[in-house]
Amino acid sequence: MDRPSGTVTFVFTDIEGSTRLWEEYPTAMQSCLALHDGIMRSTIERHGGYVFSTAGDAFAAAFARAGDAILAAVEAQRMLGSADWGDLSVRVRMGVHTGEAEERAGDFFGPALNRGARLMAAAYGGQVLVSLATEQVVVGGFPDGVSLVDLGEHRLKDLSRPERIFQVCSTDLPSVFAPLRTVDATLNNLPIQPTSFVGRDQERAELEKLVRGARLVTVTGVGGGGKTRLTLQAAAELLDEFPDGVWFVDLAPLDDPALVAPAVAAVLGLREVVGQPLLDTVGLHLESRRTLLVLDNCEHLLDGVAAVAGHLLAHTVEVRMLASSREPIRVRGEVTYPLLTLPTPELDAGQGEIIRAPAVRLFAERGAAVRPDFRLTADTIAPVAEICRLLDGIPLALELAAARLGVMSPAQIAARLDDRFRLLTSGHRDDLAHHRTLEATIDWSYQLLPETGQNLFGRLSVFRGGFDLEAAEVICVGGDIEPFAVADLLFDLVDRSLVVADQTGDTVRYRLLETLRQFTDRKLVETGEKGQLQRKHATYYIERAESFEVLGRSDEDTAFGAYERDYENLIATLEWCLDQDETDLAMRFLAAVGIYWFSRGNVPKGGAWIKGLFDTSASVASAIRARALVAAGVVSFAKDFGTARAYLEEAVQMLRQLEEQNPSGFSWLARALCNLGVAVASEGSGDLVGARRLTEEARDLAHRKEDSTSEGIALMNLSILTLELGGDLDEAAGMARRATDLFRHSGMHSRLAESLSELGEIEVRRGNSKEGEALLRESIRLSTDHHYRPGQIDTSHRLARWLTSQGAHAEANQLLANVLPLLEQAPTHYAVEA
Repeated sequence: MDRPSGTVTFVFTDIEGSTRLWEEYPTAMQSCLALHDGIMRSTIERHGGYVFSTAGDAFAAAFARAGDAILAAVEAQRMLGSADWGDLSVRVRMGVHTGEAEERAGDFFGPALNRGARLMAAAYGGQVLVSLATEQVVVGGFPDGVSLVDLGEHRLKDLSRPERIFQVCSTDLPSVFAPLRTVDATLNNLPIQPTSFVGRDQERAELEKLVRGARLVTVTGVGGGGKTRLTLQAAAELLDEFPDGVWFVDLAPLDDPALVAPAVAAVLGLREVVGQPLLDTVGLHLESRRTLLVLDNCEHLLDGVAAVAGHLLAHTVEVRMLASSREPIRVRGEVTYPLLTLPTPELDAGQGEIIRAPAVRLFAERGAAVRPDFRLTADTIAPVAEICRLLDGIPLALELAAARLGVMSPAQIAARLDDRFRLLTSGHRDDLAHHRTLEATIDWSYQLLPETGQNLFGRLSVFRGGFDLEAAEVICVGGDIEPFAVADLLFDLVDRSLVVADQTGDTVRYRLLETLRQFTDRKLVETGEKGQLQRKHATYYIERAESFEVLGRSDEDTAFGAYERDYENLIATLEWCLDQDETDLAMRFLAAVGIYWFSRGNVPKGGAWIKGLFDTSASVASAIRARALVAAGVVSFAKDFGTARAYLEEAVQMLRQLEEQNPSGFSWLARALCNLGVAVASEGSGDLVGARRLTEEARDLAHRKEDSTSEGIALMNLSILTLELGGDLDEAAGMARRATDLFRHSGMHSRLAESLSELGEIEVRRGNSKEGEALLRESIRLSTDHHYRPGQIDTSHRLARWLTSQGAHAEANQLLANVLPLLEQAPTHYAVEA
C-alpha cells in the first residue's frame, strides 16, 4: 500500500500481557504470533492502511482516512476474538489518533505518534480507544452496530494535559472494561508536562526495572540532562503498581536540608503530631502502604534527603523511592542510574541515522513548537546534527537552542555556538531559575562544589578529549591541591556528573563534555591560571610523546594506541607551542610524534607550519633540532622529496658531530642516514649509487651499536637498491630475509610488514610465486590489522600487479579499491625510519 501523507490517522496495537505469555508459553506463542500478525496485516491493508512499523507483537499503521482506520480496528478485533488460540487467551489493545504526519527518510516521526501509542497503552485487551482529534475528522457515519462512546477527559501517561477519549463500540465486541489505565485512575500528584517525552524509551524501561527491584533508585547526570523528565515518565508508567499512590516531591525551591521531611509530609497530607518526630509520623503513615515517592532535585539538600530516605528504608517495607540528583545521595541500599546525555549522530552518519538520533528528534520536536513550519530537510539536517554534537546532546541546551529558531536558522545557531553561554539564554519564565540559561544550569552545580573541587574542575579544562588520572595528578596540582588529593576530588566530580569516566577493560579515562569544558575554561581564565596550566599541559604531553617514541621502537601497537588515546591533547599541545612561539618545545614534539604521523598519514595542518618552525629556531639546542629535522624529513616524504632531502642533509651533518656522545643503543644518525638514502634515491631521476652508500653506512653503524631496528630498515632498503642497480636476486633476497628475521623478534609490526612485502616481491621475481604471494598477503594483513597505511598501500599495489598478470582482475581491482581512500599519502617502496 502507498504511504499516506499530510494529515494521517495512526493505529497502534499490541498484545496485552505478551511478556508474561512469552515467559510461560514460549512454544505456543510462536504459532499464536504468526496468526496474530497475519490477521493484523491483512485487515489493515484491506482497509487501505500502511504498516510502517512492527516490533515484537506491536503494529503501527497509517491511514489516509480516519473512518477506514476505525473500521480496520473493529474488523481486526472481530477476527482476533474468533480466532483459535488454543489454550491461550490472546487479547489485543488498540489506539487510534489523527495528526500531522512528519515523514523523514521513509519513516514517520513526531508528537502524533507518541500520542497514539499512549492512547493504546491506556486500553485493555479487546478495547479500541480513539482520540478527540480522530473523532472530529471522521467523515460520515459507521455501519450499523458500530459507534463511538465518549469516555470523558483523561490524562495519559505522557503527563500531558487531559485528552478527550472515545471507545469504539460494536454489537459483536466487548464493551465493558475496567477504568482506563490513565494517570487520573490512580492516586498521584504527578505534574502536567508542557512538552512530550522524547528519546529516552530505553532508559525509561531500564529505570522502571530498577525501581521494581530496589527500594531507592537515584538518577544522576549533568544539569539539564533530563533527569526530572525521565523520573516523572518512569513514575507515570509505574502508576498501576503502586495502589497507595505515586507522590512527587519538588525539592528545588528549598534551601535548607531540614525542610525535606516537612516537604514530604506536606505532599502526603500529614501534619506534625505533638511529641512525635515528623519522620516517625511519615514512617508510620507509610509503613503498610505500597507507595512510590519521587524526590526531585536533591543535590543541594543531600543531608536532608539522606535522613528521609534512610528512615523510610529502615521503617517501611513496601515504599519505593525514585530520586533525581546531580550526585548520589549515598545511603545504604541506594542504586544509582547514571543518565547519559542524548546520543548524537556520528560525523559520517547518513540521513536516516541523523533523523533517528534522539538528540536530533528532540531538537526537531521542540523546534516545531517554536516555528510550526520547521522541518528537517536537506538544507537543515546537517546544521541540526552539528548543533546536537556541539551541545553534547544535553537536552536543556538543545531546547534552548531550538528556542532560537524563531529568529535564526539552524546554520546560524550552529555558527554561534562557540559562544554558547551568551547565545543560549532564553529559557521559559516558569522554568527553575537554574534552568533558564545554560550557564545558570552549570553554575548551579559549580557552586555546590567545595573550593578545591571548583579549582580542579577549572583546571581540567586544559585537557582535550580524554585524560587519565596520572595526567591530572601531574598537571592540575598546586596551591590548595596536593597530588594525593586529585584522585578523591576527581572521583567526586564524576559522582556529581561533572566529569565522565569511560572504562575499557582495566583502563579508565576521564573527559569533560565540551559544554562543561567551555564553562570551566572561563573559570580558569578568571583565576589567572590558564597560561601556567597550558604550559604544564604542553610539557607533560611532550614528555609523554617522547616516551611513546621510545616505546614504539620495540612495541608499536602499544605506542600507537597511546598516541591515539592522547591525540587531541597532542594536537592541543602543538597548537599552543605554535601560538606561543615555543620553538624548542615544538621541535621536541615534532621529533616525538613524527613516527606516528608518518604511519597514520595525518600530519596536522598539512605540515605547512614545519618550514616556519626551522626558519626561527637558531637558538634551539642542536640535539633537539637534529632530531626534529629527521622527523621533518620523514613527514615531508608524502609531499616533496626535495624538501625532505634538505631537512635530512642538515640533520646528518649535525648528528655526525653529536654521534660520539651516543656510544651505544639507538642511533639517530643511523635513522637519518637511512632516510636520507630514501630521499636521494627518490628525488628527481634518483642517485641510486649515492643512496646505497648512505644506506650501507647506516647499516654498519646500526649493527655496531646493536640497533636492530635501524639495521633491519637499512637491510630492506639495500635489498631494494641492489635490485634497482641490477644486482643479484639471491643477494637481495638474503638482505630482505635477514631484515624479516630481525623484525619477527620485535614488536615492530609495520617494519615486519615492509620486510615481508619486499621479500615477497623478490620471491615472485625469483620464480617462487606461491611463496611470494603468501608473503605479500601476510604483509597486507599485518599492515591492515595494525593500521599502517604506507605498507597497506604499497603492498596492495604489488600484489594487484601480480594478480593482474595471472588474470585475477576482479581481486586485483578490489585490492586497489580498498586502499583508494588512503592514497593522500603517496606510497614509496623504500622503508622509512620515522
